Amino acid sequence: MTFNETPATTGTPTTVAASATTSNPGTTLTGTATLTVYPPTTVTHFGVFTFPVAVSGTPTGVYVAALNASNQVVTGYIGTVSFTSSDSTATVSATAGGTATTLNGFTYTFTTADAGVHKFYFTFGTVGQQTLTVTDTANAGSSGSANVDVVTRQPHHRHHDDD
Repeated sequence: MTFNETPATTGTPTTVAASATTSNPGTTLTGTATLTVYPPTTVTHFGVFTFPVAVSGTPTGVYVAALNASNQVVTGYIGTVSFTSSDSTATVSATAGGTATTLNGFTYTFTTADAGVHKFYFTFGTVGQQTLTVTDTANAGSSGSANVDVVTRQPHHRHHDDD
């Protein structure tokens, strides 16, 4: 069985033709498939990495990674992202201890120092499962999301032994 392919052009759909010859003389099977090859420097989506549980009112670290089609970090990414959440009260800061702002209108532009990954600090205010989505502002097709269970902090009770 022999397969022949035409090298794909990076970033554009390329039709790859394959043919096979069976053991029966004169019988040939043919088919085509479209394969899109992206260069390793093209961001196709984002990874959103955080703990699955957050405490309401407490900043939670969330890593956002710009990824290519092979799920590799695109270290040269310098695009701008925005966030949305099912929690309309959620706020975000681009730095630890930074000023938290509402997600509406917040954007962050990755720098070369980020090398494709940045840690944000989100504070959720609504208890229950919440969704957090990041989107490239120049390419709405490049996005990623994560679910976070937001819980209330349980009060810490100290037990004293009676003597």
